[in-house]
Amino acid sequence: MQALEAGARAQGLHALVGGVGSENTASLAFHRALGFTEVGRLPEVGRKFDRWLTLVLMQKLLT
Repeated sequence: MQALEAGARAQGLHALVGGVGSENTASLAFHRALGFTEVGRLPEVGRKFDRWLTLVLMQKLLT
């Protein structure tokens, strides 16, 4: 992830955006630890193992 962020900064990008399943607490914690914040939720936009899933949008501003 550090290489991804460094590459984005080198290209002059303003923000990184990620989508994480709401039940994936480890991934949510990982993104928060790297400075991402939750900016939105898309309820029931995915389906896996016969269940509806919510997508959490995470963002980190680079500039």
